Amino acid sequence: MPKQLIKQVRLFLILLLLSYHTGYTQTLSAWTRQKHSYSNGELYTLPDGKGVVHQISPLPNQESSMLRHVVFDSLLHQKRQASLILAGYDLHLTDHALNNKAAFYRFRRKLNDTAFTAVIDTTGKILSFRREAYKQKLITHPPLPMASDSLFVLYSQANNEKSFTLECLDVQQRVRWKTPFASSDRPIYLVDFQSDAESIWIISADHEQEQTIWCLESRTGRVLSQARASDVDNKRFVESTLLLPDHSLVYAGRSLPAEARQRAISVKTGDLFLTRRLPNGRQLWSNTNANQSAPSAIVSPQDVEIRWEHLGIDPSGNYFLLGETFASTSAANNTAQIIAMHALVGYGYNTSSLTPVGFVQVKFDAKGTVLHTSVVPLPRTATFTELSYIPAQQLAYLAENRGFFRFRATSSDGNAVIMRNKKEFSVLHLDTQQMTPLYSGPYTETMDVWSGQGSGAVLYRAQPAKTAPPAPKWVSLP
Repeated sequence: MPKQLIKQVRLFLILLLLSYHTGYTQTLSAWTRQKHSYSNGELYTLPDGKGVVHQISPLPNQESSMLRHVVFDSLLHQKRQASLILAGYDLHLTDHALNNKAAFYRFRRKLNDTAFTAVIDTTGKILSFRREAYKQKLITHPPLPMASDSLFVLYSQANNEKSFTLECLDVQQRVRWKTPFASSDRPIYLVDFQSDAESIWIISADHEQEQTIWCLESRTGRVLSQARASDVDNKRFVESTLLLPDHSLVYAGRSLPAEARQRAISVKTGDLFLTRRLPNGRQLWSNTNANQSAPSAIVSPQDVEIRWEHLGIDPSGNYFLLGETFASTSAANNTAQIIAMHALVGYGYNTSSLTPVGFVQVKFDAKGTVLHTSVVPLPRTATFTELSYIPAQQLAYLAENRGFFRFRATSSDGNAVIMRNKKEFSVLHLDTQQMTPLYSGPYTETMDVWSGQGSGAVLYRAQPAKTAPPAPKWVSLP
């Protein structure tokens, strides 16, 4: 190979390496697109079926910006719009919170510590507005959906990452309570949040992925209980949660022998466990289904693993858990590839890739015993790649948070999965393994399933801030 061509290849690969972000960041567990994307023009659905879209855009005078708060009714027709003119054209959304009736916004100017906060309800009325000093990092905190008509909960991470805080505000932005969660010597993160009118359940994780399950009283923020996810015999990693009407929490995930001290992102799928816990901390039951639901019992290829994605309860009171199977490979395991790359560019590097393989459904009775397991293989149509060595489960976190996995929502009984595959939205019927189209209209890269509501899904496409938001589209399951 000519030396000039080798130099060009080296330069291309260096630029390609610099263009990829391979870090791992803890995020809230995501069921639908709206839970892990917080950018301009996003749609958020409320319990009564209404939708809220916010847009912030600089005005032509380059001295101020306009916040538009657009409300869609339960039929997804645009119903209300409120507009606010804010000083500054360099505003960044740092906090966004929702309850059943209103939305909270905090925008900070990028060049100074000035922040604007506003609460706007679903009638378009501005309930409160403030200007304040705000000196935290210029990052966007994930919105926490609060099951309340009058309260919001905000999440903030300390700059040293050794603590985070949940802060409760009313619609007038008065602080009702503030509860800190701290670790003495290592970072701690919020990884899951569920709430109803009486209880708030959260799951925190430290740098070693040791998880703690907390229950708070919604009205006061008082900690009702605290429990480690792991027990004496097993190290456990919660991947999906379900809040029941009696305020108890059911959660599922991976279980490993206690001596396995690897981080959650570094280990294999592990055995499947399902646990139910009351707000006072009492564990009603917990089952580790090693025989029926270990990866070897569900999928036969050794390179296939499982990412558990959604836990639900069907109309008969039985639980179901949905996951996606995936195959992962790394060039670190391929000596020939490393030698070839070293010869080509003068140094070796690793790549990691992930390919979705299919879906898994596990059904349990009311006390967590496995009733049935089904596996549906699908064509392998796309591959997610990072230019570094990343363990399989960590790679799955990255792929999920970037919307790469195909799962989007499910029917109320868990037997139908709404999925996105490249430019298609389809419904996979797990009992018959048949796939039918869900939507065949115009498609854009920003279109996705924003929420699933049992009998169908809401499709929406984010728009540039200078363009009025399009109406969301409701599609029913075929």
